[in-house]
Amino acid sequence: MSSDLIPHLSLIKDSCADKNKPYPLEEILLLCICAVMSGADGWYQ
Repeated sequence: MSSDLIPHLSLIKDSCADKNKPYPLEEILLLCICAVMSGADGWYQ
């Protein structure tokens, strides 16, 4: 699944400066999509 989504998600422009990017935007978006699909509805610490 991720191998199909990553190329599409990488088309989204990331407006953050390169020095402020610890992780690629497409990987963060993929993680969020997977979380929502598995039932996540918020962020809890």
